[in-house]
This record gives sequence, structure tokens and C-alpha cells, in this order.
Amino acid sequence: MTTAPAAPARRRRLPFVVGVVVVDVVLAVQVALSIWTGVEARTGVAEAIEDTFTYVADVSAASVSRYVDASESTTASLVLWMEREDPSPDEVAERLLALRAANSELRAIAVAYPDGSWVGVAPDKQEGSAAEYVVATAVADGNGGGTYTLEGYSRTLAPVERREQPWSVDAVALGFWDAAALSYDLVWTDPALRPVTGEGGAWAAQRVLADDGGVAAVVGTDFSLDALARELNSLPLGDDGEVYLLDAQRRVLAAPAVDQERVDEGFAEGAAPSAASFDLRATDAATPYEIAVQFGTNGDLRTAERGLNDVGVPWVLHLEASDESLAPAVASLAWVLHIATVVSLLVLLAAVAVYVVVWKPLLEMQRAAYTDVLTGLLTRRRFEQFAGEAIQNAHRMGGHACVVVLDIDHFKQINDTHGHKAGDAALALVGETLSRHVRQDDLVSRWGGDEFVVLMVMKPGKDGTSAMERLRASAQQALREAFPDQSDLGITAGGSASVSGSSRIDDLVRVADDALVAGKQVAKATSYAASL
Repeated sequence: MTTAPAAPARRRRLPFVVGVVVVDVVLAVQVALSIWTGVEARTGVAEAIEDTFTYVADVSAASVSRYVDASESTTASLVLWMEREDPSPDEVAERLLALRAANSELRAIAVAYPDGSWVGVAPDKQEGSAAEYVVATAVADGNGGGTYTLEGYSRTLAPVERREQPWSVDAVALGFWDAAALSYDLVWTDPALRPVTGEGGAWAAQRVLADDGGVAAVVGTDFSLDALARELNSLPLGDDGEVYLLDAQRRVLAAPAVDQERVDEGFAEGAAPSAASFDLRATDAATPYEIAVQFGTNGDLRTAERGLNDVGVPWVLHLEASDESLAPAVASLAWVLHIATVVSLLVLLAAVAVYVVVWKPLLEMQRAAYTDVLTGLLTRRRFEQFAGEAIQNAHRMGGHACVVVLDIDHFKQINDTHGHKAGDAALALVGETLSRHVRQDDLVSRWGGDEFVVLMVMKPGKDGTSAMERLRASAQQALREAFPDQSDLGITAGGSASVSGSSRIDDLVRVADDALVAGKQVAKATSYAASL
């Protein structure tokens, strides 16, 4: 009689067990959902901010490019015209006026001559003048002086006034003769104060050659940094967003309207003010050659910097703004979600504590990393998992596998000379080159440090020696082109072929590495083959 109630008791316990399981599942889902919501909120804000920054940086770079292209193309076309036509100064003045009126991005165009004379056109900023443009003609007399005439023209290029001023500025004082007269190519001068217009700017200058090979003249054009700054700061960065233009020495060339007066004062004193004087700092600052947007912070503000070397000038864009300014809706939503997540987690805290006490914690699952973070190649572990099957498939098809170990010669010199970022870039470049020069069935791995391993599936009758050398030479060429100042930079390779049918990848790698090490004792930057 003692066992009769057992079955009903089990039936009563079954709903309880099911309920506990359901509650556990709900709790687990709720915790996961709360954590996921918080992470997604933070990620969403970061991504929205980076997307906005990237968009504004790209649009800003395009604006700078438009101004730079306007100067460079105008300078180049004038040089070709003058070399072909050999025009008189009057014809040059007429041409400059037409070009300036047709191109709103330009501020001034000037042609300087070896005797100190020059012709230039710029907007007429004299108060009360009816002229839109003014053509300045300075004719040197050979005694350190000369005549200086200003002719004003309306928007329709009709002459409206003429005035003469004392001689004050010769061709060299314009600021571009010394930089361009000895150069074969177009050059950009360092930003400086313009002696005639009284504004800061940089010249795109190029010399004009005479028939005898001498310098007949130098052409210079520039654009208004003030106008460019106004355009850059009209982009959607929010109420507190600002865009600055810095030179390679991180001096401020252009700024928002509230700071532009300080920039002009700096030019007037002989040099652009430093970015530090404007409190323009970034935890990840860019150089003119870093065209990928570098994201960072400056106190409570987000920053983004982008080099402008790709658009033709050694300058840097600096953008900064707050989260609320960059992505107000996303930032507000993220805050609401953050509060909801905290409340939800607090409510569940007691239940989770009970869960931990009553039930054994679940085993933590770890996700194996399959690809190398820096190069995107297979990790050593993942490579070894795939290699055995790849070798067996090669032999099954009547071919064989060739394993190549590659090592960068004098890699440490890159880090010592250019810094660790350059070293990382070199490793990424080698990885990308190797990936481009192998076939779909081949495997490429970063083995560790500056060493790479490649498994090439060779068809019947094909020799892996030439393929190994092509692979090594391609990676070496890419590396040397990226670092032309490192003359002894190279790549040495050692290879082994699975001709015996062995599918042991560690044996193949060991033999290939032995060939590489032995070969380096003879000569670097070469391929060395062995067989297994």
C-alpha cells in the first residue's frame, strides 16, 4: 500500500518540472535580450556616428578636390597656352580675367616674369568699388621699381575704373616664383599670407619654358581658404559639429566662421596657428597620407581625421562633434534602451541569482577564431584543419600539393623606421598579395609573426617550383613598391612537395621551413625547393 500514490505524485511533479524549464528558458532569453539590446544600442550609436563622419569626410574631401582641381587645371592650361602662343602681357591679362570669371572656385591667378614684372587677377574687395574683378599689372623698370596699375571690371567683364598705385610687390614677392621656377612639375606652395589680397592661401604654380629652355614665366593660381571653410562647415555635422583644414605640421589653414578671424591673424603674423592653440586634438590623428578616416575623441567630442594627399595637397581634414549632434535620434534611442536594459537586468537579478544557486551554470562556449585579424588569412589552427583534406584531394586527382613557407627579410627595419602601423600594413599587404595570386582551391595562412604558409594544389604534371617563385616574387614586388626606401627588404621562400603521397601537413611545413632556413644562409629574397 505504500507504493500506490507514486504514479499520481510523478504526474503532479511533471508540470512543475516543465514550468521550471520554461521559466529557465524565459529567463535565459530575457537576459540575452537585455544584453543584446544594450550592445546593439551602443553599436548602433558608434556605427551611426562613424557613418556620418565618413560621409561628411568624403564629401569634404570632394569639396577640397574640386578647389584643388580648379587651381591645378587652370595653372596647367595656362602653361600650355603660353608655351604654345608666347602671348604678350596684355593678352595674358585678358586671358586671366576670362578664366577667373569662369571659375568661381579660384581666388587669384597670376603670371610672374623673370624681370620682376607680373600680371594678376583677383576679386576687387575695395570698399565702395563698382568692380567685380581687378586686373593688376606690375611692370618693373629694372631699378627695383616700376609701374603698378589696377583696372577694375564688372561682372560682365566691362571696364569700370582704372587706378595706379606705388610699386610695392615684385614677381618674387607673390610667393610662388622660388618654389616653381626650378621644378619640372606643378608644385603647391606652403600656405602663407598673400601680399596683394591680404588673405592666406597656397599657390598651385608651374613654370613656363621658353624656346631656349629657360624660364619664360611662372603661372600661379590659388583659391579662397575662407570660401572652402564656409563650404566645409555647411555640411551636416549638427549644431556643434566643426570642420577644420590642417597642413602637414598640423597648423590651421581654414576653420569655422567663429575661429576664422584667429586663423587670419595667424597668417598676418607670418604663419598659420597651430591646431593645439585651437584645442584640436584627436586620440587617433591622421597624416596627409592616411586617406582612410581615423576615428578618435577629443574630450567629450568625437573626432575624425582624413589625409588629403589623394586629392593633391599635403593637408588633413579634422572633424569633431558630439554624439547628440552627429546622430541625435540614435543617441536618444540608445539612452532609452540603455535605461530599459538596466531596469530589466535589475528585475531579473534576483531570479538569475536563484537560477545560479539551484542549477549548475551552463558550460561557457568559446568561439574559435578562424581568421587572422590583421591579414584576414586563415589562422594556423584553421589552416591545419583544412590542409589534410586538401592534400588528399590533390593526390586523389593524380596531382600533388606544394607547401610554401614565406618569410619577410629585414621586417624589423620597417617597424624601426616607420613604426608598428607600417609593419602591420606590410603584413596586410603581403597577405592580400598572396591571396590574389593563388587559386580558389589553395590555402593561405599567416603562420605567425612575419611568416606565411601557402598550400597550392598542383595538377598532374605541374611543377610547384615556378608557382612558388611567382608567388614569392609578387609579394616581394608589392612590398618593395610600398617601402621604396627599404632597399634590402625582400621575401625568402621554402617549398616542399607531397610527392610521396603524405598528407601530414606538419611534415610538409617542416621540410619547407628547413629549406627556407638553409637557403637564407646562402642568399635571401630567393625561393628554395625541397621534396618529401
